[in-house]
Amino acid sequence: MKRLLLMRHGKACSKSYGVSDHDRALTTNGALITKIMSDKIIKYDTSFDLMLSSSASRALSTCKIIASTLGYDEKNIKVVPSIYNCTSSHLERIIRKIDISVDSVAIFGHNPTLHYMCDYLSNQTTKRFSESSMICVDFNSKNWQKCFESKITIKFLNYPDND
Repeated sequence: MKRLLLMRHGKACSKSYGVSDHDRALTTNGALITKIMSDKIIKYDTSFDLMLSSSASRALSTCKIIASTLGYDEKNIKVVPSIYNCTSSHLERIIRKIDISVDSVAIFGHNPTLHYMCDYLSNQTTKRFSESSMICVDFNSKNWQKCFESKITIKFLNYPDND
């Protein structure tokens, strides 16, 4: 079995003159809600062998908050610049290339890609995949290369405003 968590970054500061989209930071509230969401991951008794994050400031900050709560060493976070602005097919290729020795991975990124992936993995149309939303699925697969062809079971799908 392989486990995948996809989490959208927390609420970021508004776009402002002189700050690129890539460099927008989490708001104080965004960081707080991300911490609340990290507690939900603990509730599901879930941990990760690998954490991958977009290079965007807000995604990496979200990843670091989750890592801290779960006791994952921040030094082991792998920043993957191509997650920023990637398509769902590109993200799928990243997932398929994960080493077979990794059983669980958390990926921190952006919409619309994560929203599309959530719909695909859950086999339903979700109205939204707001900031700090997350989906965790189990693949009945021994490797990542063929995980999308296996049976997919939703472990949890959480939004900041649901329990």
